Amino acid sequence: NSTWAPVRAVNSVTAKPEAFFAPNFIDTGPIGFDGATNLGAEVAFVDGPWNATAEVMQMQTDAPDEGDPRIWGWHAQLGWTITGERRTYDRRWGVVSLLNPDSPTGIGGTGAWQLSGRYSFMDADDAGVAGGVMHKYSANLQWYLSRFTFVTVHVGYADLARDGIDSGTCVTHIRWGNLTS
Repeated sequence: NSTWAPVRAVNSVTAKPEAFFAPNFIDTGPIGFDGATNLGAEVAFVDGPWNATAEVMQMQTDAPDEGDPRIWGWHAQLGWTITGERRTYDRRWGVVSLLNPDSPTGIGGTGAWQLSGRYSFMDADDAGVAGGVMHKYSANLQWYLSRFTFVTVHVGYADLARDGIDSGTCVTHIRWGNLTS
């Protein structure tokens, strides 16, 4: 006669300041949980050269030893296409499209230019978990040379409160993207 007991998963929640090369700013450390429910909502708006997106997410854990913590975050972004092109919304994938320049650089044009600002927030401090609270402010200048090639200059500032320490860091990078489809 044997007794079956579910295996408790042990995992952690981590997050970077929206830069893949950065270390994890948010880090809950190991959490033993029996399950988790993820909830989220997003909205997108496009009007001529203007576009806006926002998203909120929450993870509700079933982790009685930790007090069933909730980890949540949200972000909002506003973009303006300086050269006037309009983004489209792809209902199939649920995303706002990349820009398609009216005047691509490969045929003597100037490409498309977009300026955007974004605010992001994540809170991983709840119940028995102290993973940190992060605010991030950023601005991007994007140059779309063609429908599939772009360059982004990103400047941001991330503020983190974790383990009793408040700190901030600047995040800057230049990214070249060459999409295949």
